[in-house]
Amino acid sequence: MSAFQQYQRDDRMIRELNAQGKLKEAVTFDTGLTPGQSNADFDALSAALDDNQAINQRAFEGAVAVTDDDLDAVTAGMGSAALAAALALTAVGVRPRLREFA
Repeated sequence: MSAFQQYQRDDRMIRELNAQGKLKEAVTFDTGLTPGQSNADFDALSAALDDNQAINQRAFEGAVAVTDDDLDAVTAGMGSAALAAALALTAVGVRPRLREFA
């Protein structure tokens, strides 16, 4: 979050410099790669976002692994039976309407 806040401060600085008529300084600050300039702070933000995504990806993969372990033949059979029942009930419910058009 701090990297994002720093990048927001950089954006405000660029806008302030531009509003003051200091276009060259604004462009230099915006494109600068030294720490404390906009592009360097953007790289820090990008790295922080990558770290956050990696944490979320590991949590997701762990949750999927746990869920996969919970699926066994009985669970799959019950799911298949529920799907078959839903399809059968749909056919029974639609059949009278289809007869009206025959």
